[in-house]
Amino acid sequence: MGDRRRADGRSRTLRERAKELNCLYRVEEVLAGDARPLPDIFRDLIEVIPSGWQFPRLCQARIVYGETVCEPPGYRPTRWADTVPIKEGNREVGLVEVSYVSEVPGSRKTVFLSKEHQLIRTIAERIGQTILHRNLQRLLREREAGGPAAARPGSHDWMVIVDLLRRTDERLFLQVSRKMLYTLVWSGFQDARQVLNTYGPEF
Repeated sequence: MGDRRRADGRSRTLRERAKELNCLYRVEEVLAGDARPLPDIFRDLIEVIPSGWQFPRLCQARIVYGETVCEPPGYRPTRWADTVPIKEGNREVGLVEVSYVSEVPGSRKTVFLSKEHQLIRTIAERIGQTILHRNLQRLLREREAGGPAAARPGSHDWMVIVDLLRRTDERLFLQVSRKMLYTLVWSGFQDARQVLNTYGPEF
């Protein structure tokens, strides 16, 4: 009897992992190479996301980005919810929420599995990366078209990208800046070497 219970438990765990992986794959399909407006993509995502949870028929998903709120018809807030912020770099720009419309089996602390907590965080990160990538593309298009991104005389595409990183993801901005500085040092620019000597290895 004990062996059968363990086998049933392993089988259930494998089924849940397969659902989560399939959900993440479908999320990637929606996000990858899609030129549609973000609200249209979000509407597809809120249909896909519940498939990765234990009780998809009782599950609902909601995405908020700025003033845009995408939720299924008949959506209602409940106390059985897991919410994760969407971040564009270091800046919080929205949220992803997964919730159950009625009570489901679970522990005293939560009705969600630890892998489900991880899954919603991964989905929120991928949405944030997509938003950042789109904003970079928009700035480059504005630069090429002579729009706001090209307002400063003599600016270059790389300056637009670095400026966006400075405003959205300070850690990545510092990494890129350090690599650019080392490249200039290796290329023989004395000013770059002076900057590096001034700030030291901790830069």
